[in-house]
Amino acid sequence: MRVQTAQAPLLQALSSQQQVHAEAASDPTDLHEEIGEVWPAGEQLAELIDDNQQIWQWLQRRSVIVAFFWDVESGRLDLDQRGHSDAHEQFDVPVPRDGGIADLLDEARQPARRFVAVVCESVDRLSRITQVGTTIEASLEHCGVALLAADEGITAADLPNASGTLARMRATPILTRRVKQAIAEWYVLDMLEKSWGGLMEHTEQGYNIGKPPYGYQVITEPHPVPAKAALGKVKRRLVRDPVRGPVVTTIYTWRVVEHLSYDQIAERLNQDPDRYPPPEPILGRGRRAIGAWTKGSVRDVLCNPKYTGHMVYNRRKNPRKDRGVPGKVNAPAEWIWSSKPTHEPLTTKTQFLAGTPIGKSNRGSRTSDRPNRHPATTRTYRLRSHVICDLCGRRLYGKTRRVGDGYSYYACEPVPAHHAGKDWYASHPKSLWVREDKLLDAVRGFFTRRIFGPNRGALLLAVNDEPEADDGTAARIILLRNKIKDLERQQANVVKELREYQPIADEDIDQQWRDQLRGSFAEITTQRKDLQAQLAGITAKPATPTVEHPSEEDPQDPEPFDLAEINRRLARLDEEEGR
Repeated sequence: MRVQTAQAPLLQALSSQQQVHAEAASDPTDLHEEIGEVWPAGEQLAELIDDNQQIWQWLQRRSVIVAFFWDVESGRLDLDQRGHSDAHEQFDVPVPRDGGIADLLDEARQPARRFVAVVCESVDRLSRITQVGTTIEASLEHCGVALLAADEGITAADLPNASGTLARMRATPILTRRVKQAIAEWYVLDMLEKSWGGLMEHTEQGYNIGKPPYGYQVITEPHPVPAKAALGKVKRRLVRDPVRGPVVTTIYTWRVVEHLSYDQIAERLNQDPDRYPPPEPILGRGRRAIGAWTKGSVRDVLCNPKYTGHMVYNRRKNPRKDRGVPGKVNAPAEWIWSSKPTHEPLTTKTQFLAGTPIGKSNRGSRTSDRPNRHPATTRTYRLRSHVICDLCGRRLYGKTRRVGDGYSYYACEPVPAHHAGKDWYASHPKSLWVREDKLLDAVRGFFTRRIFGPNRGALLLAVNDEPEADDGTAARIILLRNKIKDLERQQANVVKELREYQPIADEDIDQQWRDQLRGSFAEITTQRKDLQAQLAGITAKPATPTVEHPSEEDPQDPEPFDLAEINRRLARLDEEEGR
């Protein structure tokens, strides 16, 4: 924004609050020439920078200019962000500068301001946001400063009178101003929509923006617009890198199949840098090549949806410090995907989506069962990262309690602040513990009988091929039991309150209170009986016929069997044996 303000000595006689900061005008009778002039900049300043003579010709038609306020900034900024840019220092503008729009408004609020009016080129150049432009206009008018526009024409009737009263606003000029401001805001929004549409079409056609992801190379094509192609502009597509492409596929396989963390994947990759060459970042802005895989470089691979073969845009929002806009990673719902694959995929969309929740399930706990390298570590847990809660799917963590000789436990304790919205939370116990020695006994017994025992083949063949369908019965049973316990606590509270009630010497009130407590007790009892009946109906199962299993103590060797059949059945073994 460019602002100029002026005041002639004659104005000092009209208002004792005004101060003169310029030489007398050549013609002090032309009061309408002795005004402050405000020029919004940004786009408009850039248009006039190349025509400095035009600027001075415009200024010379004014009698006295007492101050110049202008800026080089975006017209889309909020008012509190205006006037704080230093972009004007990049231009050699032959016009003095007393500040920006913020400085103009600050001085306008002062009783000893140097100007009585402000002139801008056009009101639609004050801001590309109508609300901001009208706020500036209203702020100046509230301070008794007229806001005039050069393209509207300026007469003496538009200036404040000797007492500082502003000229009466006229209907048609106000309507014209508002229409021009609305058109200016529409113009910007229309350009933004068209630009966004062009980027979406660019994505749909499969052209890449920025550095190609690790595992891909780029090939250039002439720009489809002949005029831009004549200027040497090109478009870029992704093609598979024959050396680094297989590395990406391997990373996704380790992540999805073995559930490895970023650090574990980076450690594996660094063991063979010739086979898994590390990425090379774009140097500058604090980035440097370290010649090795890091946690961040692995994360960049696993979080980039372009490896699915689709072109994806709008994954990140770049920061704009000059506008107070922070950068961020956009939610997947805001990503722009091409409707079909545009380049060779290095992983499937299913694997890409499956790899994302793994990090959330591993968060807050080490993925390795090896001892912690921290110097204060005194012990580790043998089944660390291998015990999963069947109710919530989260890993149990180790705890030690000194009871007798001491026991180690694996616990699952949901946190209401984090898990209250989960589907399983209502049916999950507040705290679930299982002793480590009991789990180890079950594991040893399973391997002794089922894996290495003499009757392992017959035991495997006796396993039912069809696993029991999980219809949610177990979770329903836990939920009913928890509700019954809660009702029992409510009953105990009612009885306690009834016993501890102190009469207040009003028989009617005392009797009404007792009746309400008895009614509450009866209602809770009815609910508890109903839930107990439901629980009994679920837990009452028909007797199952006895199945003859071979004796595990029988030393005779099993019949010959097909190894492939054993492997198939082993994958579907009943987990009850290991619980």
